[in-house]
Amino acid sequence: MKKKTRRRRCKSCHDLFMPDPRHLKRQKFCTKPECKTDSTMHSQQNWLKKEKNRDYFSGSEHVIRVQQWRKENPGYWKRGKSKKTPALFGHALQDTLLANTSDGKGF
Repeated sequence: MKKKTRRRRCKSCHDLFMPDPRHLKRQKFCTKPECKTDSTMHSQQNWLKKEKNRDYFSGSEHVIRVQQWRKENPGYWKRGKSKKTPALFGHALQDTLLANTSDGKGF
């Protein structure tokens, strides 16, 4: 017999929601876009609270690493988006179906 899942109250909007069964004990926020944003901010703040993470991105070695990457990737921010995704209707596997507008009554 399955265990019945209880609804939870979202930490952001305070609405009741059903948590994902794969994350029952850890899910604290519902799936609304605003609450997902709050969840991300909450996770980042918790990560930065840890002593070992406070200076994770600061220091001369990180400055040198970023400067070296920028030299190796000139114009990265100026590039356009990738053309890897095909057009939606350009190479369709099936023809589009045109609906028959007559209903067989002689109109």
